[in-house]
Amino acid sequence: MRLGPLPASRRLQRWLTATGGLQLLISEGDERPLDPLGCAQRQWGCGLVAWSDQWRDHLAEGAPASASLDQAAQWQALEAHTQCLLDRELHPAAASEPALARQLSRLVAEGVAVMLASSSPVRDWESFADPAAPPRRIHGLRGASGIDGTLSLAAGLAQSEGRLVLLTGDLALLHDTNGWLWHRQLRARLTVVLIQNGGGGIFEQLPIRPGEAAEAWLDFDRLFAMPQPVDPLDLAVAHGVPVRRLNELGELAAALAWAEPLTLALIELRTDRRRDAALRQRLRRGLPGPDRRMAPPFAPS
Repeated sequence: MRLGPLPASRRLQRWLTATGGLQLLISEGDERPLDPLGCAQRQWGCGLVAWSDQWRDHLAEGAPASASLDQAAQWQALEAHTQCLLDRELHPAAASEPALARQLSRLVAEGVAVMLASSSPVRDWESFADPAAPPRRIHGLRGASGIDGTLSLAAGLAQSEGRLVLLTGDLALLHDTNGWLWHRQLRARLTVVLIQNGGGGIFEQLPIRPGEAAEAWLDFDRLFAMPQPVDPLDLAVAHGVPVRRLNELGELAAALAWAEPLTLALIELRTDRRRDAALRQRLRRGLPGPDRRMAPPFAPS
């Protein structure tokens, strides 16, 4: 059973293509073809609740197979172990992009919508946000260049939602500086949480940074990360937007409370993109999977 569109995961795509058995794709009011792999035998567009209601009597017949119960127990144990490990590693005392995603998912009040900018923010939220966090609507953006119109779209969504938190990197925010013009016409509340990591942190996660011996002929920062000399806080202040720079991640809760009554506010947290890229790799190596035993919690490096 597959729910909704296919995520951008080559590993999942290979697994779905190779696995046997029937595949049912369930979408919520979306009749578009959502199976680019051609593996699903049928797509049901009326949602999971309507599908389960239709098959309620059939599903209630008999008890689940013991193998299914064993597999469910294994996944539940893996999930519990994973969340304990993430809690241990992504604590507020150490500012990082994964830790920010986890803490923000817990601190944003229930029902307050969140918009995730492209590249690292949306990936970190998917990987490291707390699944037990309060429920809310999540919005994303994938524009022509990936980051065009980020701030303006967040303002429009806030106007529609009433209140919204935008999580964005510095390049995505700088790519739409005119979005600050919303400050004098916004009839909602928008809090922008800025990851200031000195450029495009997503490129640190790709195998393109050269070793020390090759850095002379490939200027990674200039060609890929592209750190900018512009201070986003100065730009926001020039438009009359209140700003706050955090000294540590533990100050995030107080900063969100400060921004909550404001029409538009900017909160900045500085992180180290190279260190965060190494943290993500270390976390993924240490997390347990269905094909391996639970790894013991690892010591921070």
